[in-house]
Amino acid sequence: MKRYRYKCFSKAYELVKLFTVTKFTVTLFTMLMILFGHIGTYESLAEETTSLDGYKFLFEITSDDSDVGALNQPVDLDVADGQIYVADTINSRIVVFDDKGNVENVFGKRGTGAGELKAPMAIAIDEGNNKVYVADSSNYRIQVFKTNGDFIMSIDPNKEIKGSAKKVRPIGVAVATNGNIYVSDVDNNFIRVYSPKGKFIFKFGGFGAENGKLCVPVGISIDENDSVYVVDMSNSRLQVFDKDGNFVMNIGSRGDIKGSFGSPKDVCIDAAGRIYISDAMNLVVQIFDNDGNFVGVIGAEKDVDKQFASPFGLAVKGERLYVIDRWRNSVRVLGTKFQN
Repeated sequence: MKRYRYKCFSKAYELVKLFTVTKFTVTLFTMLMILFGHIGTYESLAEETTSLDGYKFLFEITSDDSDVGALNQPVDLDVADGQIYVADTINSRIVVFDDKGNVENVFGKRGTGAGELKAPMAIAIDEGNNKVYVADSSNYRIQVFKTNGDFIMSIDPNKEIKGSAKKVRPIGVAVATNGNIYVSDVDNNFIRVYSPKGKFIFKFGGFGAENGKLCVPVGISIDENDSVYVVDMSNSRLQVFDKDGNFVMNIGSRGDIKGSFGSPKDVCIDAAGRIYISDAMNLVVQIFDNDGNFVGVIGAEKDVDKQFASPFGLAVKGERLYVIDRWRNSVRVLGTKFQN
């Protein structure tokens, strides 16, 4: 497969660097890259590879604007105990659905106070301890709730930030088996690790394009062996680390052929070790085995039920794959039955 030289910034971002800009402009530009993807045109993967057999469209969670729990540009989700927790970004809240797509709970509201949110960009559930971690991105913090929506505490990742360093703006969050919290620090290009009580432990990554370095880290996931999977968006790849932050491998490069990405957003791993990566620019979800080998692609079909308008957040549970389709304001649920 053709390999592409890693480039840490898109051409658009390189142009922005030529000008003197305010901190607000830089922050706004980064957010636009995360939400809209790189500037450019990528052809469909449909001509490059056939879509993966062994899955089927089950249903879509959607609603009218007037409905309770109606979503407005959601970004991320997680699943626990048959319930689907969605980060409803523009509405600054969390919406909880049952396994049939009915609204069960709504918690959080726009604001800066305890239990309030401002454009949450990621969510992770610690099932064993009944905790929900929310990347409260525009409030520059992690908010922690019980699974029933009761507020527990806030984690301020900027306590240890001193001097002229940029504030930590969490954009992704995941929980390890020991309860440690891994946070994508998008503006500083680090993964920061906190204890279950919110104490900073260590960080890894840092700006760059070589192995182990990051440029605009976004989605993050942790498997049952505590391997850490980080979507390295502006390097157009997935990087895998061990729990201590040591580099293990990377997957992908920039492009529109199988195994390459236009604008990767999120990652999840199923019980068999298969890795799912959403690619918002190529409008597909690509699947790899646990060694990083390409397996197949979802979303390149002519069948509209199996197409995505803008795939973002991912979660997998049992034989179901859940995909946030951001511009459809919906969650698409697919059944997965693969031959091992």
